[in-house]
Amino acid sequence: MVRKVSKPKKKGTTEKSFTDYVSDATKGLVTLAQSNKVADRFRALNALVFILVLGFIIAHLWIYPQSLWSLSGFVVLLFSLIASLLVGVYGYVSFLNVLAKRKSNDVESLKIGIIVLLVAYPLSFSGLIFSIRWLVYTAFGLIPIQGLALCCQSAKWDTF
Repeated sequence: MVRKVSKPKKKGTTEKSFTDYVSDATKGLVTLAQSNKVADRFRALNALVFILVLGFIIAHLWIYPQSLWSLSGFVVLLFSLIASLLVGVYGYVSFLNVLAKRKSNDVESLKIGIIVLLVAYPLSFSGLIFSIRWLVYTAFGLIPIQGLALCCQSAKWDTF
C-alpha cells in the first residue's frame, strides 16, 4: 500500500478555519467592551445590539414560524447569530471605526445609533417569536436608518 506524503506548509501561511474567525470576532468585541474609552464601550454596545437584531432577522428569514420551537429552529437561530456576529464585528464595527475617524467626539452619534437599535431590538424579537412579518421588516428597515443617522451626526450637520 502506497502512502501519500503531504508536503509541509510554508512558514507564515496559516489557513484560518471558521472557528478561528468566530473566536477572533468575539475577542474583538470583548476588547472593545473592556476598553477604558467611553466611545469604545458604546461601539461594543452598538455592535452587540446590532448582532442580536440581525441574528433575529436572519433566523426569521430562514425558518418557518412553527419550527422556531423545535431543535432545528434553535440550530438555525444559533447559526444566524454566529453569522450576524461575523457581519457585526467585521463589517459593522469597521463602519463605526470609519465614522470615529471622521469625528473626534463620536459619543453623541453612537447614542443616537443605540436608541434606534434599541427600538429595532424588540421589534425583531417579537416578530421572530410571534411570527409577525411586518415587525421583522420594520426592524430591518431601521438598520439603514440607524446607519444614516450615524453618518448624518458624524458629518457635523449642525454647521448648516
